[in-house]
Amino acid sequence: MKKFLTFLLIIIIVISFIALLTNISFKNNPEKKYPDKIDAYTMSQIFVEKQLKSPSTAKFPTTSHATITKVDSIYSVSCYVDAQNSFGAIIRTYYTAKISFDKKAENWTLRDLKLNQK
Repeated sequence: MKKFLTFLLIIIIVISFIALLTNISFKNNPEKKYPDKIDAYTMSQIFVEKQLKSPSTAKFPTTSHATITKVDSIYSVSCYVDAQNSFGAIIRTYYTAKISFDKKAENWTLRDLKLNQK
């Protein structure tokens, strides 16, 4: 038992030393103060899902397929989603969502959402 405790203590010291050398912190990083384009893309997906007939079937592409711009405090996200319609068929729907982030209230607001099936 004594050998095990000694071994465990050595492991803890080594891990602590490596963490100091590589500047790793065991604490969580503080939350971001301001949202970025990835956050806007994620929120646009949530707003779009609320408009779908079958949101659980929604498949969004990666951010590389989205166009995300920011003017003043409003993000514009244009992309598409593949999801089932009311007949069960997978339909591609293109969308443009205009959303903003209220720093004081710390929440997102949907300003405008346009859905277009082609």
